[in-house]
Amino acid sequence: MSTIKGIGFDLVDCDRFRAMAQKRPTLIERLFSAEEIAYANKYSDPTVHLCACFAVKEAYLKALGTGINGQVLKNIEMGHEKTGTPFVTVCGERVPALVSVSHTDKTAGAVVILF
Repeated sequence: MSTIKGIGFDLVDCDRFRAMAQKRPTLIERLFSAEEIAYANKYSDPTVHLCACFAVKEAYLKALGTGINGQVLKNIEMGHEKTGTPFVTVCGERVPALVSVSHTDKTAGAVVILF
């Protein structure tokens, strides 16, 4: 069994995130990779899917214990296996972690367990 190096959890208020994105038109491009944006845009409400990606990024940083300061969030990406299982990459390299993510139209949440 692998040793757990960190656990992170995050919740994102989708209405608050939507309002921030409307006030700052470049926010989406600053926070998310082209792949994450393309994934979210496949859905009728891309914002909730971007919120889920953001929750994963935040949960990953909390699991690391570093916080968001000085991090380039665009370099931390959430991807999906063909089965739909989420995973995290940093600068294109897969992170040894378990990822769980869920959302409603109002809230997105994620848990990241680092090994």
